[in-house]
Amino acid sequence: KAALEWYPARLVHAARMNGASPFKAWTSVQLPLCLPTFFSAAMLIFMDTVGDYGMSSTITAVYSFPTLPYTIYSAICSSPVRFDMAGVLSLYLVVMIVIAMILQFYVMGRKRFDFLGTGTEQVMPKKAGPAVTGLLSVITGVFSLIALGIPIGSNFIMSFSDSFSIERFRFTLANYQNVLQPDGTLLAGVKNSLSLAAVAAVIGLMIGLAVAYILTYSQFKLKRLIDMLTLIAMAVPGVVLGIGYIFVWNQKWLQPLGLNLYGKPEILILASVASAIPLINRVLVGGMSKVPQELLTASQVQGAGLFRRLRTVLLPLLHSSMVSAVLAAFGGSVFNLAITTILYPPNYSTLPVYISDAYNDLNFGYSAAATIVGGTFIVAIMLLLEVLLNLGKRKRNADYT
Repeated sequence: KAALEWYPARLVHAARMNGASPFKAWTSVQLPLCLPTFFSAAMLIFMDTVGDYGMSSTITAVYSFPTLPYTIYSAICSSPVRFDMAGVLSLYLVVMIVIAMILQFYVMGRKRFDFLGTGTEQVMPKKAGPAVTGLLSVITGVFSLIALGIPIGSNFIMSFSDSFSIERFRFTLANYQNVLQPDGTLLAGVKNSLSLAAVAAVIGLMIGLAVAYILTYSQFKLKRLIDMLTLIAMAVPGVVLGIGYIFVWNQKWLQPLGLNLYGKPEILILASVASAIPLINRVLVGGMSKVPQELLTASQVQGAGLFRRLRTVLLPLLHSSMVSAVLAAFGGSVFNLAITTILYPPNYSTLPVYISDAYNDLNFGYSAAATIVGGTFIVAIMLLLEVLLNLGKRKRNADYT
């Protein structure tokens, strides 16, 4: 969405004047210029899928379909603990993601993708024809029904059942009554998850913006090293990151220094920030790749300092990318089951751990009710944040129109 916000009108008009069809102009002009963002999105999806622990742990509990993250988690939860096996499997997982990164670098090469200039226009949404609109609506509706409607619907039905299965459904409101108790642990888990997500999003945005600026516009000699470090950090799934934090922050010599963080809420904050920064950084790098450095140089020639250049030139052009980065980091931190399951301290529940514990105790109706209530609350907060963060942009667009 952020990549398609701006339209290279001058380049597209030139292609059309030379006989290119609308589709040919899109594939030869717009699509190549958006490659950094598209590849970043594909990389995020690949990393999120191959390193996902929550989905794989749930499915593996019912079907024999082991995945690397779940096998790593099982290695440290077995008796005796197999840290050696967890370390080797974590290395395999990181190597898989590094290979995907190398492929991305090879495809993109050293091309330039900055196109914002005098011939660029902000995209104004237009209605498609009835046939196209109907076809897209049918495809989107069917996909949403299969991918989202069925699992969410089954959770919703199960939340009203006092049985272990939908086949023996017996209607009851007891699950929601237990979940919504004022002194229940759900509210405490939601509060803790929101606190972790807010800290991760704010700190991650500040650090990610600085790192993305250095990687895109700075002549710093070691910026390639910084880029590789952020990519390596991004390649570490939550379950691997959690195990690494156990290795590092559970040392006896850290206790006299007050840095023995294992078993304390601070380690969750540190892990949430660490997992959010690479995500925010890659989203912002994709957004900055379309902003020419000449715009910042021109404002610098006119006497604008660094912070003024950021405030008046770069940040307005990165508004959509920043909103996407913050919401992605916020949502990912709230529902990060791997990190919170491995590192959460005693008597410090989070929303994913709360739901997972109820599921593992075979309280399916109760866990489904907690999922519906907690998930609805978190999604509502994210939608409200998106509206609030886009208020200034809508006002500027209205003034411009």
